[in-house]
Amino acid sequence: MKIDVCFSPALYPVYHNPEAIVVVVDIFRATTTMAAAFGNGVRSIRPVATVEEAQAYKAKGWLVGAERNVKRCEFADFGNSPFDYTLEKVSGKDIVFTTTNGTRAITSVLQRIYMAFINLHAVAGYCLAYKRDVVVLCSGWQDKVNMEDTLFGGALTDILVNTGLYGTGSDAAVIARDMWTNN
Repeated sequence: MKIDVCFSPALYPVYHNPEAIVVVVDIFRATTTMAAAFGNGVRSIRPVATVEEAQAYKAKGWLVGAERNVKRCEFADFGNSPFDYTLEKVSGKDIVFTTTNGTRAITSVLQRIYMAFINLHAVAGYCLAYKRDVVVLCSGWQDKVNMEDTLFGGALTDILVNTGLYGTGSDAAVIARDMWTNN
């Protein structure tokens, strides 16, 4: 099996593998915020790519988390900080969520799991249990590479390669792993 790291959603078409587990990463902050919300009992999160989609859900009565360029959208109930999604506010609730980079990456693939450093080992375990190729899709920043998502891709690559069951799929996975192990 192979693990690969796609540094940006703009590159995803060349990394697309319909049989692979796609791990979407937006460390600062979408996937970390989503992990925190689930940790506080949110029932579901529906990621959407655009502000307009989020506004349409808000008009139907949904709770909405929405951010653009690090600022909470005026119509939103929540922004893109894990601290917004407290147990008291989200437990048992369904939320629509849109962000500048993360939800665009999430909605670009059909089958995916979301990644944050707080659930790194759980996601590695999932990948190992399902024994399929893995593509780490880094959300980046405005279609550019960013360090935190790449480091996470390197951390997951390191864990999976160290099992002996995975090899690196391209130089991108090697670069991300080297970045992780050297920093």
